[in-house]
Amino acid sequence: MFDARYEVVVADTPDTLRIHHELRYAVYCLERGFEDPGAFPDGQERDAWDVNATAFIVRERDTGQWVGTTRLVHAMQGDLPVHRLTRLSQVGTLAHPGAATELSRICITGDYQRHRLPAHASQDDPCWEGRKAQVDGRTVIGGWRTQQRGPLFRSMQADDGECLNRQGMNAMIGPVGLPEARSCAPTGPMRSELFAGMLRAAIEYSRHQDIPYMYFLVNRALARMVSRLGFEFSLAGVPCEHRGVRYPYLAHVETAVQRAVESSPDMARLFLSAAAPYRYASEVTHHSPEWH
Repeated sequence: MFDARYEVVVADTPDTLRIHHELRYAVYCLERGFEDPGAFPDGQERDAWDVNATAFIVRERDTGQWVGTTRLVHAMQGDLPVHRLTRLSQVGTLAHPGAATELSRICITGDYQRHRLPAHASQDDPCWEGRKAQVDGRTVIGGWRTQQRGPLFRSMQADDGECLNRQGMNAMIGPVGLPEARSCAPTGPMRSELFAGMLRAAIEYSRHQDIPYMYFLVNRALARMVSRLGFEFSLAGVPCEHRGVRYPYLAHVETAVQRAVESSPDMARLFLSAAAPYRYASEVTHHSPEWH
């Protein structure tokens, strides 16, 4: 069950925001080649929408490793990324732009190998501090070393707020020939579980903030994945070309949750769980045993 294995954290401190951006850098720059690594010399991928976004990161409880991230973008001067990329229909256009957020930059780390830091390199640091350093020539992200295995950077214009796509959710490649390495490659069901947990956190955050609607821009395959989880959403406009054909969707969060709980036992267990859907990093002390 998700809550027994993972925890979603609102990255509202400098250290956890660093983790959020470093995870994005690992996926979108090193693994997928969507963004130019040279544009982010500090190893933290970001864009103009981040100044008005809420970032989430996911921690694996047993290892303390940060394994996924996403964000909710709030409207800036009435605009969300979806408004810049496609034309919304009358049904998909809200009278009050502030009544919606957009879910984007959702990814599960993968396509590179992770190894625990030697004890001397991390014994004084809580793993969630997300310190970045060089250990044996490899970059440290969130208390783990990474060895990039992704494709070479493909020259592309940086997008205006990356949306959900399967390529950001690839299976993680386990280590080969490295006895000290720990394989953390999730299966398909595990990736679906992580995705559902992040989606729950984003939805519940929106509900707690009294934000009734949520946009997302996806390909048809991922839209089917969301639908299979039981969530109800509506096509909100015309498809656009954005690294393939993408479709804008709009969900009323209360209705989406109600339909998911009614149609899926797994989603009912997830959304009706007594566990908190997320925690604020600022409310957790550096010395909390859970976060070491």
